[in-house]
Amino acid sequence: MGNTNYLKVLSFAFWLALMIGSCYLTVESLDLLTGWPVFILWILSLACFTLASIGTKLICDSLNTALFITGRGMKLTLGIIFLLVFWLIFSFPTNTHTLFYDSAIKNILTEDIAETKEALSKLANTDSRVEQLENEKLAKATELSTIIENYVAEVNNPQNLGHGNKAEKHLAEFNAKLVPLGCKIKAESLKPYPTKKSQLRDYTERMTTKLVSIAGTAIANYYNPKIAATKDSKKTKQFTDNINLLSRLEKHLADNPACDEPTRKTEQLLSKCYNQIYTNTTPPDSRFYGETKTERVRSVIQLVKDFFTGNIPGNRDLTYFIIIALIIDIAGFIFFFYATKQP
Repeated sequence: MGNTNYLKVLSFAFWLALMIGSCYLTVESLDLLTGWPVFILWILSLACFTLASIGTKLICDSLNTALFITGRGMKLTLGIIFLLVFWLIFSFPTNTHTLFYDSAIKNILTEDIAETKEALSKLANTDSRVEQLENEKLAKATELSTIIENYVAEVNNPQNLGHGNKAEKHLAEFNAKLVPLGCKIKAESLKPYPTKKSQLRDYTERMTTKLVSIAGTAIANYYNPKIAATKDSKKTKQFTDNINLLSRLEKHLADNPACDEPTRKTEQLLSKCYNQIYTNTTPPDSRFYGETKTERVRSVIQLVKDFFTGNIPGNRDLTYFIIIALIIDIAGFIFFFYATKQP
């Protein structure tokens, strides 16, 4: 009897230690996600781990045919529910998140800063950026001009004179190319259609004039403001100022590896830079849309989503952290089972 009591006490002590360790990881994750008072998070975490331990005990007891218990099926169901809700959905992912976050956040932040600085540097280099926009503008004009030429050639096609289905397809292609430029004007064929060969020249000249006018207006309305904004010295200074701030932050991280980063101020700076890059690149750089990489990693919910979609920053592997979280919790459940095991 003495040995049994000693084993129970020891098992309970180990369960208590593992519960505190697991709940610490849970609290750290929830604090990043919610910002609630820490004592509330501790109460919630301790309650969930205890209920998950009870759920494991209910499952083990209900599956043990050597024990005579009433309501075996109900206890099995209740145990599974406890384990799913309080461990698989709550405790386990938050523990994995904290282990991953503490290990990877500094590297993710450093990578985030480097990528953001590189993108801002391209925007701050106005000569290169203006040249890029001018080249894009010319390429778009050439693309639309080619479609207009194909349309005219089709209308004058000896095998199929006039405005037919193929000519209409060229117009549809022309309109499709205008959509990314934000053009709300839809090019339509002039009517009546030419019915005689002698009418084709006048018809194609009028259609060409119309299409060239639409294309020129759409291209100018889309690219000219962007080129003017790129040449804006105030905007260039904003890019340069943020590059300098990121450089100082980068040096701070290198000189102080144990510093308390990322702070909210750092995340706000990165978020501001993301918005600058996304709104000033053509086409908008999707890498800098929405939350920063650093912000995404703060959220356990986002980490779970990124895990299943394969979008974890830097394609990092969570396997190691999942195994550690499993060992901590499962060991705790085992010790709880022995601490509460009936003779």
